[in-house]
Amino acid sequence: MDKREISVDIAKTVTLLSRLEDENAALKEQVELLNAGIKQIPNPETQIKIAGHLVNVAGNGLSPLEMRAIVVQVEERMKQIGKETAICDTGKLCALAAYDFALELYNLKQKSEVSKICWRHVDSLLAEMLVNLQLSRDGKEKAGHDTDR
Repeated sequence: MDKREISVDIAKTVTLLSRLEDENAALKEQVELLNAGIKQIPNPETQIKIAGHLVNVAGNGLSPLEMRAIVVQVEERMKQIGKETAICDTGKLCALAAYDFALELYNLKQKSEVSKICWRHVDSLLAEMLVNLQLSRDGKEKAGHDTDR
């Protein structure tokens, strides 16, 4: 393997790492946003109104403004599903919205897990490349010493 081939491999690896870092940063941001809504700070039950129904929920450390934002998201998802399916039953719409949010969370967790696996693979490839690079350098140094004789 000559210097050009090593340079090309390193350039490809750097490009791949950059792309993976961008994707990983985006996934971390999404996971942090999700985790921010699942704070485990004890909070008394709060009464919220979703689609005209009063429901008691644990606040989980969320401010009233944050809780309202979540209620708005749920109601918007219910409206969207209602338009797409022509379902009018709020119970069914709530169930479908819950499923939709759970599916979204599941997909984000899967992407996060894939990202972790990719990083482990990249780490492994980098370690292998560093070993090969060192072996290549050692071989050239040895060859250089052999020609000095």
